[in-house]
Amino acid sequence: MPLLNKPETCRGCPLFADGRGWVPDRLIEGSKVALVCQNPGQSEEQGQRVVSYIGGKPVFEPCSHEPLTGATGFSVRNTWLPKAGLTHDNVSYLNILKCRWTLHGKRTNKLPKDKSYYQAVRHCMAAHFKVPDSVTTLVAAGDHAFKALGGAGLKAPDGKPATISSYRGYTLPGVYTEPTRPLDGPVVYCVVHPADLFRSRDMLLPSRMDWARLGKLLRGEWP
Repeated sequence: MPLLNKPETCRGCPLFADGRGWVPDRLIEGSKVALVCQNPGQSEEQGQRVVSYIGGKPVFEPCSHEPLTGATGFSVRNTWLPKAGLTHDNVSYLNILKCRWTLHGKRTNKLPKDKSYYQAVRHCMAAHFKVPDSVTTLVAAGDHAFKALGGAGLKAPDGKPATISSYRGYTLPGVYTEPTRPLDGPVVYCVVHPADLFRSRDMLLPSRMDWARLGKLLRGEWP
């Protein structure tokens, strides 16, 4: 599928580039949970969904442009959501950034490491990050979502800046609020980004426990 054009509200963002590659969030009416990740990948950008694997290679089908349609999304739908008692149909998917970075003329899953990254996050969240009113729990997947949803500025027990590793399996203090929402906004529960688990296999068991605890949180069985 062709890449989507970015809306006019993207102009002025450091990641605007050629103005193509927009991936809007997937907002499910009535959803109580929203999974928040960092930015789309190539599959999401091109409107392709992984539906199975044959001989270790992914099988794709065309789909709408939305978050989590690639390999990470396949693991979310088939492994991680079920551990919390959730299904793909009742969870909204949001990204902190709605496009990929263009580096040396090519789109990449990497993110800039200078101030342009923070400028892009502020611009994109102000213009496009809208949490459905029905959502009571935001699941911050990975360090970028953790910091954008309230983790920036928090300290770990050793006094250093907190990371997703400091809070995975737990909720952030307070709730997430935005100008258009009341002060009793959704709680933010933290998990390791599912994509990181393809590389950090030692975190598979802790992540299974974290997603199971999310289910307990949603059912009112924890804390």
